Amino acid sequence: MPIAFQTVTTTAANVAVWRPSTGEWFVAGGLMGLASWGMAGDVPVPADYDGDGITDIAVWRPSDGNWFVINSGSNRMSIQQWGTAGDIPLPGDYDGDNEIDIAVYRPSDRMFYLWNDGCGDGDGVFLGTGLPLVGDFDGDGRDDPGVYDASTGRFTIRLRNGTTRTADLPNAGVPAVGDFDGDGLADYAIYTPGSGWWYWLESATPTVGRSFQLGTGNEVAAPADFDGNGTTELATFNAALHLWKIHHRSGANATAFWGEPGDVPVPAP
Repeated sequence: MPIAFQTVTTTAANVAVWRPSTGEWFVAGGLMGLASWGMAGDVPVPADYDGDGITDIAVWRPSDGNWFVINSGSNRMSIQQWGTAGDIPLPGDYDGDNEIDIAVYRPSDRMFYLWNDGCGDGDGVFLGTGLPLVGDFDGDGRDDPGVYDASTGRFTIRLRNGTTRTADLPNAGVPAVGDFDGDGLADYAIYTPGSGWWYWLESATPTVGRSFQLGTGNEVAAPADFDGNGTTELATFNAALHLWKIHHRSGANATAFWGEPGDVPVPAP
C-alpha cells in the first residue's frame, strides 16, 4: 500500500524506519528503539496529531480502519476509527490549526474523506483516479488533497477553497510532493523507481521542469527536510541494503545506513 508522505516542514527530519515484523520504530539521532507499536499489515502514518511540534508515532490498520496514535504531548494513546479496507490513509493539516487531521482516499469511489475533529468540517471530496498526495499548494496554511494519474502525468489538486488546480509532468512515476524550493508551497514532484530519476515543478518557477537522478530500481522515495532549512531534500531508502541517500539543494549528497531488510522508511521530525 502506498504511503503519502507529508513533507512540508520547517523542523529537521530524522532518518527513521518502522519494522512491520515487530512493530518497532527506530529513529536515528533520536530514540534508538521504541516499544512495538503496530503490527504486520498496518500502515505507518507518523505525524503531529496533537499540535505540539513533535511527530507522533501512529499506524492505520486496514482490517478495521482504526488509527492508533501515541500523542507525544500527553504520552497517551488515542484510537479513532476512520476508513475501511482498500482505503489509503492521507493525513494532513486540512483546517490550518497546526494539528494533523485524519483522512483517507478511497480508490473504489475516487473520493477523499476527512474526519471532523471538532476544529473543522469533515467532508467528502471527489478527487478522481490516481495515487493520492497531500500538501499546501496555495500557501493558505491548509493542506490540499490530490491525486497523480501516472497514465497521463497529471496532478489534480482540490484546494480547500473549493477550486481545482492541475499540473502536468511528462513522465510516469509515483508522487513525491515536497517544498523543494523553500518558498512554503508544495511542489508537484514524482519519483521513478525503475530509473531513480526525480522530476518536479517548483512553485517559484512553475514553467521550468527540474530533474535529478537519485536512486535505483531497488529504492523507494523518502523525501523530507533533513537539515531543517525549510526545503525538502530528495531522498531514497534501499530496504535490502538499509541504505539512505539524501541530496541537498546545495548539491551535496549524503548517505546513511539505518534499518534492516524489510523496514519501511518513515522520515519525520
